[in-house]
Amino acid sequence: MIKNLFFVIVFILSIIHPGKGADLYLVKIDNQERLNAAKEIAGTARGMVGESFLADLTALQADQLNRAGVSIEMVMRDYSGRGLFLITPVSSKIVSPPSNIKVIYSHGGNYLAELKEDKVEWLQQNGFEAQPIGEKETPFFCHPPDVSVPSFDSYPCDTLANLISMDSLYSYVHRLELFQSRYVASDSLASARDWIVSKFHEFGYDSVVLDEFTYDGKPYHNVICVKTGIANPSRYIVIGGHYDSRSSDSDPAIWAPGADDNASGTAAVLELARILKDAAFNNSILFTAFSAEEVNLVGSTHMAMEMYTAGSDINFMLNFDMIGYTKRDADSVIFRGSTRRYIFADACLRLVEGLTPYTWITGVMSTDERPFAEMGYPIVGAMEFDFNSNNYHSSTDISDSLNFPYMEKILKASSAALGVIDNASPPVHFRPYDVGDGHTIRVILDSCDASLSYQILYSTSRSVVFGLPFDYSIDFPPGAYYCDIPGLGEYTTYYMSVKSIDAMGYHSIEFIVDSLYPLHYPRQPQLLSVYPEGQSIVINWRQNLELDMNHYQVLRKDSLNDWTIIGNNITDTSYRDSDLDSHMVYTYVVKAVDNDSYASYASIEGSAVMATFDWPLLFAEETDSSGINPSNYTQQIFYDSIFTGYAHNTYIIDSTLPPLAYNQLSQYKTLYYFDDDNIEHLLNYSLNSINWFLTYPNNMLLAGFQSVFSVTGNSFFYPGNSFYDEFGLSRVENCPTARFIQPVTQGDWPELELKDDAAYYGNLPGISIFEGSPYAKVIYRFKSNPPGIYFDGKPVGIVYDSGHGKRVVLGFPIYYLTVPSAQALLAKVQEYFSQPPIYGDANHDDIINVLDITFLINYLYKGGSAPFILNNADPNADCRINLRDITYLINFLYKSGPAPKIGCM
Repeated sequence: MIKNLFFVIVFILSIIHPGKGADLYLVKIDNQERLNAAKEIAGTARGMVGESFLADLTALQADQLNRAGVSIEMVMRDYSGRGLFLITPVSSKIVSPPSNIKVIYSHGGNYLAELKEDKVEWLQQNGFEAQPIGEKETPFFCHPPDVSVPSFDSYPCDTLANLISMDSLYSYVHRLELFQSRYVASDSLASARDWIVSKFHEFGYDSVVLDEFTYDGKPYHNVICVKTGIANPSRYIVIGGHYDSRSSDSDPAIWAPGADDNASGTAAVLELARILKDAAFNNSILFTAFSAEEVNLVGSTHMAMEMYTAGSDINFMLNFDMIGYTKRDADSVIFRGSTRRYIFADACLRLVEGLTPYTWITGVMSTDERPFAEMGYPIVGAMEFDFNSNNYHSSTDISDSLNFPYMEKILKASSAALGVIDNASPPVHFRPYDVGDGHTIRVILDSCDASLSYQILYSTSRSVVFGLPFDYSIDFPPGAYYCDIPGLGEYTTYYMSVKSIDAMGYHSIEFIVDSLYPLHYPRQPQLLSVYPEGQSIVINWRQNLELDMNHYQVLRKDSLNDWTIIGNNITDTSYRDSDLDSHMVYTYVVKAVDNDSYASYASIEGSAVMATFDWPLLFAEETDSSGINPSNYTQQIFYDSIFTGYAHNTYIIDSTLPPLAYNQLSQYKTLYYFDDDNIEHLLNYSLNSINWFLTYPNNMLLAGFQSVFSVTGNSFFYPGNSFYDEFGLSRVENCPTARFIQPVTQGDWPELELKDDAAYYGNLPGISIFEGSPYAKVIYRFKSNPPGIYFDGKPVGIVYDSGHGKRVVLGFPIYYLTVPSAQALLAKVQEYFSQPPIYGDANHDDIINVLDITFLINYLYKGGSAPFILNNADPNADCRINLRDITYLINFLYKSGPAPKIGCM
């Protein structure tokens, strides 16, 4: 009984303990150079907290970002991507999540928490949005950090405010309320959608689109009304508000009137569409009524992702959500989001008496502007200052509780602000360069529009980043694409921007701010990377931007020799060193040299070992003495017994030691990675290095509990994914329960048995099943106890010839096999790895016969599929696949011709 209880406890721990993945960081991007580094190193993010990005980073990526000067802050270790949510209150008046919510991190009203599904629903009913982090993919971006509120002599667009009608707003809200419910599960949601379509048509618009998406397996629609711009028809302003509703104190499918949340926002979209029908706008406008906002922003997320994927040029996104309620004599409104919020605040003060604007940064966004913000688009969200707490998500959210004169004020200011944004000159992209004389910076425009004039603004005060005025200005010469700022102080940092002005006097409302300090000698080269390649070491660094740069020097040292210049007069930013000894560690630095022969300080150091891949075998052993596993000593006895006779080195992997590195793997031909620990999984930390190793003609055996699953979860894989391309897997799924009793052999692979004392009386949990890609082959299948369960008979062992190396992937641990079984398995793996390629096997079926001839005929003349391994389809080794290869195979098979050779494709 005690033994059984122990096994149950250990089994539970094995299920709930997460596998180690990358760590979760906040990443702050504050200029274009750091943006480029983040894109290059980390790829994409997992959403945003305030103005920082959430990103899951490996230790190597975190180190590279640090070296690039990117500000990062660790939020969570061993992030697995599952069960973690970003929680955002709908209003600042709502308090933080209750104490029974496990908050991992909080910042500026945003909370990261581990949640179960019932808590997600509870939060949504009580004033919070909860979005799963693991499903988000956000591009890194960097917005212009400063807005100059326009100071024009006159605002022609202010006349738009006079067209706003309080009566119209009331009529829209009241009609939407009469649908009784616009909840996603209600029958009346589609009726509300069709009424919105009819209103757009009534205003005179011809182009009204139903943007379809699915939620919970059912189709829903955003309603998009298109107003085509005059000057920039392919550049868009999105004006949105959601038309669905919900109620937590009544059956929402029957009664969820949603007057404030969010008939008021939909009414704002409709009223702006009405008054702007015949207004001359430069940009196209997409008036959008979003659906399914109340179930985690599904509609707006769909639209934002679709437009981002299509490469749409979105100038701006304005969203209205809950703008109808106020309880004070002095009305107030919140404009939150990008720096364009100041344009709306300025319009309030200029046009609307008795409406106080409050501007918030993007710290708290819980409605439809968030998906657009997370795609990098400038956004502003408008919301009532006095949050409608008593009626929020309630059966009492009706139009009688709203203040329509208050709504009218918000729309008057918003219409005028839209006109300013539409007419403003675009922000100017530029790059500052150090001339190299110690007192001059040259500002070069990325592009130059002859219809605009340009002006440099600059200051020594960093306060300009936060919106304070610049101290100095210089006009660009007419028609010039660059301009010098002379007379500067050496070592002094200057903050600068460029303003564009059009013929009507409208200038930029956003300023891109960059900084630089002039020097008379070159800067230290940045972002040095040193890594092994075949029979060489490659050194890369970032290009210096001094205008008087002449060349670079590469210096090297090793354990026997001090620093020596091995590369001089280098004008590229890469150097390959091949004059090297095998297995020797070499260290490198780079210096920059200018036209006056001034040399910079040396870059940071980087070290590497030339890739030789000449040692036979590295055994990476990740089997900690935890969970169901015995002591490390007992494990070592087992591994020593099965590796007897194999020339190999062993590397123990645990959370206290570094993961596998490029330099380490670069010395071996074959890698065995055993992840036989059912608790802690560390493969993800070594995956970048392993993927690099597998791009060379090397072999790998990967086996263990949940090895692939610990990185990906239950997943399908497609071309472009390393598990598909390098391991031949198209799917992985995990069996959490103790049902596995034996791998059943396929083909000529040896029979295997589990030890009698394996966990749970011979049954193992945490076994992975696979589906292989087209050229992978199954070598073992799952045998279950009891038989007939879902996993029974599914593949647990795959072999795959990638064309540049062979792979064996096993979904079960090696340690729990009997010693004879494990020895037989390793012998077969060695045999498989040592088998030479079958040159001439064009169809990849491990034999040369007439099928290879017909395969080549189909490929060359009938549009058939291409050979998986091109070299195997070039048997005459002339570096081409053509009719001569077909005749060569015919001669070999039927006329005693020479054997196929290795191709050179």
